[in-house]
Amino acid sequence: QATTVKAQMFINSFGSLNAANMDYSIDVFLRQSWVDPRLRYNLTRPHFTITDPRIRKKIWKPDTYFNNVKDAKVHQVTMPNILIRVHKTGQVLYSMRITLKLACNMQLQNFPFDAQQCFTSLASCK
Repeated sequence: QATTVKAQMFINSFGSLNAANMDYSIDVFLRQSWVDPRLRYNLTRPHFTITDPRIRKKIWKPDTYFNNVKDAKVHQVTMPNILIRVHKTGQVLYSMRITLKLACNMQLQNFPFDAQQCFTSLASCK
C-alpha cells in the first residue's frame, strides 16, 4: 500500500534569476510528513527528535526530487540541517534546508517588455 506523504516548502530567499543560463536560485526548507506504523510507541513523551545519523539512515524516507533541478545543496553548517521527529502515533516529520538552482525556460522574444514564470517542480518516484 502506498504511503501518503504531505509536503510543504518554505522559501527563505529567492536568489538570482539568470537569463543567460535560464535558471534561478532559492533557499528553502522542505518539510515532509507521513505515518509509519512501525514507529508507534506508548511512552509519555509526545515525540522524539532523531539526532543520531546512524538511526536517521534506518528510517524510511520518501524519494522526493525536484524535476527541474540543475544543482542542489543540503546545508551542513554547523551540522547537517536535517530534522527527523517521530511522534508516538508513528507520524514522522522530515525537514531539511536546501539551496536549489532550478531551470526556468524563459520566453525572451518580447524583452524587455516580457514577464517570466519560473516553477519549482517537486515529484516522487513511483
